[in-house]
Amino acid sequence: MPTGAVARKTAWQITSLSGQYSLHTDAATPVTCGNRQSESGVVLNRDYKESFHSTDFASSEYAAKYNPFLQGPGGGRQGQAGHLLHQGQTAESYRVFTEGIDANGNTTCSQADRTCSSASSRKTHDHPIFITRATKTLRVGRQVTLIWDLGLGSAIGDCIPQGDLVSELQGAPVPDPDAFPRHLTTHAPLRRFARRRSTYSLNGTTPVNAPGVLTGTLSWSATLTLKKLVIRDGCRDPHPQHLFVCSL
Repeated sequence: MPTGAVARKTAWQITSLSGQYSLHTDAATPVTCGNRQSESGVVLNRDYKESFHSTDFASSEYAAKYNPFLQGPGGGRQGQAGHLLHQGQTAESYRVFTEGIDANGNTTCSQADRTCSSASSRKTHDHPIFITRATKTLRVGRQVTLIWDLGLGSAIGDCIPQGDLVSELQGAPVPDPDAFPRHLTTHAPLRRFARRRSTYSLNGTTPVNAPGVLTGTLSWSATLTLKKLVIRDGCRDPHPQHLFVCSL
């Protein structure tokens, strides 16, 4: 790490952020004609996959600035704002029930399994990365904490045709929003931030279950690239596309 006046002018910016996540859910107890109550249909399983990548980050903002206490990077405000492009793919299988009347006047039930798929895309503007001080379990000044807010599960798609089933089926089975981790944390050695460009990665998996309703798994991965730059004395930021940035 640089020292003295030069160190106090050091900052870090995000140059790229990309990743993906996938969600798979299954109905805990698939309904059939034999055990249905009043359902018109049920979702049997759902697969949702989403990839995302940054299109730009604010050139007049920093992801982190030099923190004398840490002798390294520390977060300022809410981090660096950026635009992300998300592309999702949904695939579902579901079961439709049809009631009828037989020759004796008894109610009958027949079932048919169907599938569907759809693609979606969206853009978001947010502060997905926050760089902050080390946790209490780490040696201050040796490890830096990165907090990733990737919006997992914020836009799970649904491909079932609106006219195919009654509204009670739309959107199921989807875990409760609280089941999706929002703030994911990783730690990186301080020495890595001394590089002109440094890369950080994140990956994980977690069960997303709703007892008696569904079982599922959520997996994710992401890669972040930072560049280190020096804030010049008296700079008015005439060329924000260059490495030098003058003010938050």
